[in-house]
Amino acid sequence: LQLVGDPEAGFELEVNGRWFNVDIWADWREYIWDRNPVPERFTAGLSGKLYHFINDFWSVYLPLHFVVQHEGGQNMSVSHNINNNFNAAAGLGITNNYPVFNCYFDLSCRVMWYHQHGNATVPFSQGWGIYPELQMEFNESWLLLASYWHGKDFVPLLGSWHFSNLSANSAGLTFDRTRVATLSVGWKWYPLPSCGLTLKGILYHYLPSTGTFADGTTQEYGHRNQFSVGVTFSFIPIVRLY
Repeated sequence: LQLVGDPEAGFELEVNGRWFNVDIWADWREYIWDRNPVPERFTAGLSGKLYHFINDFWSVYLPLHFVVQHEGGQNMSVSHNINNNFNAAAGLGITNNYPVFNCYFDLSCRVMWYHQHGNATVPFSQGWGIYPELQMEFNESWLLLASYWHGKDFVPLLGSWHFSNLSANSAGLTFDRTRVATLSVGWKWYPLPSCGLTLKGILYHYLPSTGTFADGTTQEYGHRNQFSVGVTFSFIPIVRLY
């Protein structure tokens, strides 16, 4: 019985400025020890935005995202096949804040990319996707999100499998195109700045696609829906040292 696993380590650096913010991180999940049969694994990423403020109400921004997952490597006694997977995204967004109506909206569009290098673990070497999104908030309580996803040969490394061309339920099943429209409505209540709750429901509507199984047979999938509801409780302790 293995009671102690390999140590997990990492770091995170977050910088917030007037014209930009960036979050850089790494998660070293497995390290190759001598005669260890477990391959090396780590995930690293970068997420940030560059801002340009037009006036007190309007601003535009450039979102940038990058994620890499590495698995494999070798030591003196054991060798493993190396596999690297990459996700990258860039786009353009615009925000507006109406203080009179207590309304905020964020309209953006991102183009995403997937690439696999080394020992193949999924049937796609590279793929792409496009993701327009609208977020709105009213009276600091009501939340609305509407989006559309169109992807081909795309695998989200850390994102939702609703937007993947690789099935998460059936081994070897892939889809020619993944097209999903989403609508989310939420309500948040914070009686205190440090604690509150959020109630959210989201609807996923899948557009028709063609699925291909590992043996080469195909199946047509029509319009279909999925729905989920969740409640999130938040508590952020605030400690004053002065």
